[in-house]
Amino acid sequence: MLYQSDVERILYHNPYKPRRSESPEVFTISSLARGVKAEYDRKIDPKRPSNDNSDTMHGKAIHTYLQERFAKEGYQREIGVVTKIPYEYTYNGMHVNEMVLVGYVDLFHPTRHEVIELKSTLKDRALIAKHMKVQLAMYTSLLEQKYNQEMQAQILRVSAKEESLYSLTRNEIEEYSQLVIDRAKEVADMLNGQMMVVHEV
Repeated sequence: MLYQSDVERILYHNPYKPRRSESPEVFTISSLARGVKAEYDRKIDPKRPSNDNSDTMHGKAIHTYLQERFAKEGYQREIGVVTKIPYEYTYNGMHVNEMVLVGYVDLFHPTRHEVIELKSTLKDRALIAKHMKVQLAMYTSLLEQKYNQEMQAQILRVSAKEESLYSLTRNEIEEYSQLVIDRAKEVADMLNGQMMVVHEV
C-alpha cells in the first residue's frame, strides 16, 4: 500500500539530484543569471537535497507542452550554447585555465532568428523578473556570435490567469550578457583554493 509519506519521499525527496556540470571549469548560465550566490552554492555543493515540489512539476509540464506547440511552427527545442573564457584559478584540487559557460535555449527559430525563453508560474500574475532577462540575454548573445546574426529575444511567461511577452532591447542583451561573465569571474575568485562538497547518494 502506498502511504502519504511514501508519496512525499518518492516525488519530492528522492533524495539528492545532481546539478548539471560538476566539472570545476563549468558554470551554468541559468544559475549565474540569478546571482553570484546561486552559482557559488551550486558549485560548492553540486548534489544538494532536491527541492522538487508540485510547483516544479507543474512548470516542467507546461514547459514541455509549450515547446511541443512551438515546435510545430518550426522552432527548435533545448539548443545548447557554450562559451569559453580564459580565467585561471584552482578549485577542488584542479588548476583551471578557462571558464566554460553552458546553457540550453528553450526555443530557437533558425530562419526567423528568434530566441524565446519560456517561464511559467502558478501565481495569477505573469511578471517578468530581472534574472529571466539576464539568462535570455546571455543565450541570445552566444547565438548571435555563433551565427553572426542579430536575434530577436523574447520571454514568454505563462501564469494561471495571463501571459506576458517581453522583448529584450539591444542594450539589455549587451549589458546583461556582460553581467553573466562578470559574475562567473567573481564566483571563480570565491572558489579559488576551495574543495567541493559532494553528498553520498
